[in-house]
Formats: sequence, C-alpha cells, structure tokens
Amino acid sequence: MEGHRIEMAKQALKLLLTQLPPTQSMFNIYSFGTIVQPMWCESREYTDATLREAVRYFYHEPLSSDGRNGVTSCTS
Repeated sequence: MEGHRIEMAKQALKLLLTQLPPTQSMFNIYSFGTIVQPMWCESREYTDATLREAVRYFYHEPLSSDGRNGVTSCTS
C-alpha cells in the first residue's frame, strides 16, 4: 500500500483504537515488514496516554528500510 491507502489505514486504526472500551482494555500494535514487530514487548492498558503514544507511533515515526518503526526489539 502506498500514499492514500496507507493514510486511510492509519485513520481506520485510529478510529478502532478510540472505540476500545475505556476500562480493562489491553492493546498493542504490530508492524509487518520483513519481520513482525510489536510496538511494545507486552500489551498495555488502554489509557489516554497509551492512545496518544500509539497514534504518535503510527503517524509520526518514519519507517526504516526493513519496514519497522524504530521500536526496540523484544526478546523472549
């Protein structure tokens, strides 16, 4: 996907995130490139702060050449 389609996907993700129940919801965002990479190593509680962080993540972080958003690698 490029350009307009990427922006539509970002808008859809933001809409879905804002529709999560405000209590007892956990979430994480996964990036699919040459590897599958979560935004966080563990899902986080849905709060205004984590919502803002997630929106910033998918709207403002530049993609690297491997399709990741510069997130820290999680190890098992």
